Amino acid sequence: MAFKVEGLEQLHRKAPYPINKVTVLDGEAKNKIALRNYLLEGVAGVNQYFLIEINKEIDKKIGVEKTVRKYSTPNFIECINRLAKGLQIHDENSNTNYIVLSPSDLVYVHEEGEGFNHINWDDKKKIADRTYIMRSSDKSNCYFLPAYVASLISPYDAKTKKGEFESTNKSEKTKDGNQIIKENFLKLKIDRLGNIKPI
Repeated sequence: MAFKVEGLEQLHRKAPYPINKVTVLDGEAKNKIALRNYLLEGVAGVNQYFLIEINKEIDKKIGVEKTVRKYSTPNFIECINRLAKGLQIHDENSNTNYIVLSPSDLVYVHEEGEGFNHINWDDKKKIADRTYIMRSSDKSNCYFLPAYVASLISPYDAKTKKGEFESTNKSEKTKDGNQIIKENFLKLKIDRLGNIKPI
């Protein structure tokens, strides 16, 4: 998780020696909240959740129902407050479907014209080739890398303006550049045996 937990009172009781100092790492956010004697602090630049709201709306011009997606990155501290109260990170609306992505979540991006009901989940090679891992989000943007990329061979160089991926070393689009991932994906669940199931 992208937060640090410090329960100073409990830690002091359990530690075999007195605790006189607590080191705070550089680069962390200033926003902090206290929760049941714990201090929760978000790491700067890391957003833990990306929210996609899916609604059905009537197009006012042509009178046809269409699917509308809205994208947002909720405030981390607000999410922690909601989760601490036993709530979802989003408002409950019976007319809206919600998808929540976090860093390291895996998604499958279907090919253009391929329906979700016609995906052959036994074709592991094709599934692996079109699986992406969520890396980060910012406002309404969500960035991914192909799941088979463990580390970048050639990170983006600002001088030469070259690299494997875009200037952020991750991308909103598929590797062929034809699809925006956040608009065309199924969230995946993979167990320890490698069995893949859509969520």
